[in-house]
Amino acid sequence: MVTLKKGKYYVMGQFKKGKQDTIVIGEGHSLMLGHMPNSIPSDAYSELNFGLNKSGIESYGFWSNSINYNTFYPGVTQEEFMPKDTDFIEPVYRLLSEVIVNKEWNPVDFSRNGALKASLKMLVGQTVNCDHSTDVANAIGSVKQTFWQESFKQEGIVIPAGINGVLKIDAKANPRLARGILMDPPSIHSNSVSVRFIWDKSHPNLDEDEFWNKLGTYDEKGNLICRVVKEIVSYYETSLVSHGADPFAQKIDENGNINDPKFASKQSYSANRGNDIEYYFMDYKKLIDTESINNTTVFNMKSDNSSDHSNNKNSINMKEKELLALLVGTGMLTLAEGKEVNLDNVKEAVTSLVALKNSLETQVEELNNSKTGLESKVTELTAKVTELENAAQVNKVMAELGANYLKSLQESTVETYKKIYGEKADEAIVTLITGTSDVAQLTALKKTYDAELEKQFPLTCSACGSHDVTRASSQAEDEEGTTSTDKPKSLQDIARNIASNKNKGSIIFK
Repeated sequence: MVTLKKGKYYVMGQFKKGKQDTIVIGEGHSLMLGHMPNSIPSDAYSELNFGLNKSGIESYGFWSNSINYNTFYPGVTQEEFMPKDTDFIEPVYRLLSEVIVNKEWNPVDFSRNGALKASLKMLVGQTVNCDHSTDVANAIGSVKQTFWQESFKQEGIVIPAGINGVLKIDAKANPRLARGILMDPPSIHSNSVSVRFIWDKSHPNLDEDEFWNKLGTYDEKGNLICRVVKEIVSYYETSLVSHGADPFAQKIDENGNINDPKFASKQSYSANRGNDIEYYFMDYKKLIDTESINNTTVFNMKSDNSSDHSNNKNSINMKEKELLALLVGTGMLTLAEGKEVNLDNVKEAVTSLVALKNSLETQVEELNNSKTGLESKVTELTAKVTELENAAQVNKVMAELGANYLKSLQESTVETYKKIYGEKADEAIVTLITGTSDVAQLTALKKTYDAELEKQFPLTCSACGSHDVTRASSQAEDEEGTTSTDKPKSLQDIARNIASNKNKGSIIFK
C-alpha cells in the first residue's frame, strides 16, 4: 500500500512544502492458524480460508484467530485476563534498514539524510500485527524497545545499518505464533513496517511527469531514479510477515545476526541494473486493490532449465494479460483511443491517474487552507462589526446627552434674554438663539446676558440691603482665623454672612 500526497504537510506545529507518502514496507502474505487438521485436504483448506465460507477458523487457536470482538469464552477466569511477564516472549527483529525498497517498482531510498536513524524512537510503543491487518483484534504485541545497529558483515555479506526492535509478543494468546518465532530455524522470521515520510526526487532536474514515467529505471550513469526519504514523519504499526520489502528485516539472534543473510542478499542486490534475473510481481491477495499495487511478492522466475524457464515466462505473460484485461475491462482504467492493452500503456494510464490524484489533493489542500483563511477573516470582521455596533450605541447616548445640553443652554439663554428686555424682547433674536447649535457662541451669549442681567438687577441682601453678595462659593475665616472651603451657600446664607460681617457680634440669627 502506498499513499501519495503532494503540497503542504504539517510537522512540529507548522506547515511545510514538499511531498509526503505512506508506504507499507511489506510484501508477502501468510495465514497464521492455531493448527491445520489433517482431515482437511489442501483444496478444501484453501476454500475454507479464502472462500466465502470461513466458519471454523475460530477454533484453530488458543483464544481463536478469528477477529471477533464478541467471542465468548466460558472457561476463562478473571486471573487469565491479567497479563503476566511469563505470558510474553521478547524476540528481536530488524524493523527497517538503510536500503532501497521496491527497487523493481516504485523504489524508495531509506539510506540517505540520516532520516532512518533520526526516527528510532518513533517505533517504540507501536502495535505489532500480523500481515499489516490493523484490526485491533489482530494485535499480538507491541514494540518494547528500539536500538540502532551499524552495518556489519555476516557470512561475507554486507548487512546494512538499521533499526532493531525488541517485540513484546503475547505468547499465551498466540502460542502458535510464539512457537513459530522461537523455533530453530524460525518459521516466522520476517518483519515489515508502515511508515509515513517526506521525500525528494533523486533527480531534481526531472519534471513531475518525466520523473513518474522514469521511476524505477536508471539514468545514463546507472543511477536508480527513485524517491529519496528526507524525513520520517511517523510509523503506524509493524507486522510479522512471510517476507518484507526490506529483505534484511528479519529476526535477530543472540549474536546480532539476521536469520538468513543469503536470501536478503539475493533479494536486495540482485535487483541492481545489469542483472539478468527475471522477476514477476503479483499480489494475489489484493489483486484488484489499486492501493496495494506496491505491496507485492517477488518471485524469482530464473531457472537453469530452459524449458522450465520458457514455461514460467509464458505463465507470466498469461497472468500479465489477465491482470491488464481486468484493469481495463472492468472500467478501472481507460486507455487513449487506438492504444493497445499492454503493460506500458497501462502503466502510463496509472501514472496519469496518480498525477491527477496528486493534483486534486493539492487543490483540495489549497481550498481547505483558503477556507480556513476566509473563516478567520469572517471571525475578524464579525468582531469588528460588534465593536462598531458598541461604538455606535455609545455615540447615540453621547448624542442624546449633547442634544439635551444644547436645548438646556438655548432655553436658559432665551430666559436670561427675556428677563433683560421683558416685553421688548425681539422674537427674531429668540428664534436665532433657539436655532443655533454652536455651543461656544451660545455660551458666550449666555455669559453676556448674565452680566447684563447682573448689571441691571444686582443681587441684594434681603436682610440688610447690601449688594456685596456673590453667586460663587466663598472662602471665609472662622473665629480662629483659619480659612474654610465650605460648599456653595444659599442666597439666604450669603446674606446672613454679609450682615454678620457688618454687625459682627451684635446680631444673632436663629
